[in-house]
Amino acid sequence: MGRTSIRKENAVKLRKAHCIALVASSFALLAFFARVHGPRHEAGRASIGASGTTVRSSEPAGYSITRPVRENREKTVSYTVMKPVYEQRTKTIQYTQMTAVREKRIKLNEVTGESIDYVVCKMVPETRERIVNYTVCKMVPERRTKNVSYTVTRMVREERTLN
Repeated sequence: MGRTSIRKENAVKLRKAHCIALVASSFALLAFFARVHGPRHEAGRASIGASGTTVRSSEPAGYSITRPVRENREKTVSYTVMKPVYEQRTKTIQYTQMTAVREKRIKLNEVTGESIDYVVCKMVPETRERIVNYTVCKMVPERRTKNVSYTVTRMVREERTLN
């Protein structure tokens, strides 16, 4: 036999044992209730009294049960939410840019005595300004309140008498 079949057999045996225990406890419960609700004689009444007091034949036997009672309640809850706030801003940025500057020069030829005109291009740093628009997001706390409904379950004990 393999492991699987042995496990299945054990599971079946366990289920049978649980069923037998359940049936036995059900019969015991039925026998108890038959004794409680059956013929009322003095010995039966004295053993039934769940309140712990001695029961006389003139007063009915009592027992107590606990049952759930549900109550709907409301309460106000305060909490804080972080809310984004957008703000438009501007700022001036200064930067340096290289600008081409043309410069005319004259060169004198010493041998012939003639002058030659020529142009020189120089890169000169120039400071400039630019206005930039941008958006800033700030998280601002906001206080809120909310009404919350909820259900509470309480266990209530009731005293009852056997009729």
